Amino acid sequence: MPVTFLKEGYEVTVCDPPYAGYEEIPDLSIYDEYPEINTYITQGKYVGSNAMYVRSVYLTQKRNFVYYGLMKIIAPVLQKYVYDYGNYYEIEKKHIQEPEFIGAYTVLDNLDLLTGIREGSGNTFFMIDNNTTHAPCLLSQPDYTPSDSPTDNNYDMPTSLTLDGRTMDLGNSMYVQHYHVNVAAYLKLGEWFDYLREQDVYDNTRIIIVADHGRDMKQFEDLIVDEYLDVEGFHPILLFKDFNSTGLTTDMSFMTNADVPVMAFKDLIDSPLNPFTGKALNDNEKYAHDQYVTTSPHFELKENTGNTFNTGDSYWYSVHDNIFDKSNWKREE
Repeated sequence: MPVTFLKEGYEVTVCDPPYAGYEEIPDLSIYDEYPEINTYITQGKYVGSNAMYVRSVYLTQKRNFVYYGLMKIIAPVLQKYVYDYGNYYEIEKKHIQEPEFIGAYTVLDNLDLLTGIREGSGNTFFMIDNNTTHAPCLLSQPDYTPSDSPTDNNYDMPTSLTLDGRTMDLGNSMYVQHYHVNVAAYLKLGEWFDYLREQDVYDNTRIIIVADHGRDMKQFEDLIVDEYLDVEGFHPILLFKDFNSTGLTTDMSFMTNADVPVMAFKDLIDSPLNPFTGKALNDNEKYAHDQYVTTSPHFELKENTGNTFNTGDSYWYSVHDNIFDKSNWKREE
């Protein structure tokens, strides 16, 4: 999308492109051939804007430094289990928010500073990746903000929430943590939308919010297809606000992450092509056959880099039309 919009005369800005150069910290050199594209890494850049954020990161790093040392002196075969993705077998997530969350949340908290408003008729394209929802933790309620003691606010979290006949389980700490960071992200995005309205640019801006994946936590009974497949893991958020649109609508059309470029180019670029392959950018393949997904847990860069994917001991499923209809899912043997 950045290159396609650039070639169409748009001013293009990209922040934190995920896995650029197959690196955890994005390698912005992938845009070296396109010096006109403005590229930035925003993750962590606004932590210093609040003393509490700095203190939170410091305490977490101090704790992890000790636990990392203890982990490295045990038998190597046991180290990954003790490491536990940096949690070190902590039963309840630490009440102090981890650096990844603080580094991302503070970007959303400063989106107005990242937004430049100016007069003119030029077209712009802005793309940013943010990991606020990627680092579940407990927050201070009811405003879902970082706090040194988010659990000491006398606010009772319900064990479940029901909306339009569907119930989401919130019966354990991990469920609550995911809920907290998602609400926190939406609230900050809402503040940014209000800012765009105040600046009188909301209506002439197309906004797309998309996630790369969901989380299979079995929070929705109606989304559990079998013992291996929880559709919640394949149901990332996809929100679309077009130019001059009003109101809210829920569209149950069958969608994929790959629809985003099609939505972004709609009515702006005629017959767009992938600038690197020359192939047409459309959604024809989505309707030509069933889509396939894998339950593989091997998603980290240390296990998968490049254009091959190690699925390991996993299962493949095909799906079509309505993902909420269990009969539309089929396990491929």
